[in-house]
Amino acid sequence: MAEVAAAGLVLAVIPILISGLEHYGSALEPLEGFYRYGKELKALRRFLKCEETKFLNTCEKLLQSYVDGRTLRLMLAQPGGPLWKNPKIQEGLQGVLHNGYTSFFDAVGEFKRDLEELVGKLDVDLDGKV
Repeated sequence: MAEVAAAGLVLAVIPILISGLEHYGSALEPLEGFYRYGKELKALRRFLKCEETKFLNTCEKLLQSYVDGRTLRLMLAQPGGPLWKNPKIQEGLQGVLHNGYTSFFDAVGEFKRDLEELVGKLDVDLDGKV
């Protein structure tokens, strides 16, 4: 069950990181070296937005085969919420992914660890405050 909850957490954290990067960019604008860092921050923000979209689409495609439309909309609207911890959701994903279940959630876990590290480096809390 923790694997599916991790997927919801990843979906919840990415927008917070993007917001944090936007705030860092605004704070650096007055500094002389902003041009160099500003380009890198914009590139990182674009990359995270693309990864968020890909991951959201992947979760939606996987879930829509066995979750009703209302539940799916709620899960995607509340990433990391209680529906992501539902054991029936995990069972459904195991049924859809079959042998790929472990590999998929190994990748999700790695993505989650990378995001947590980035959250720590940017000093962003999970409420979106920098």
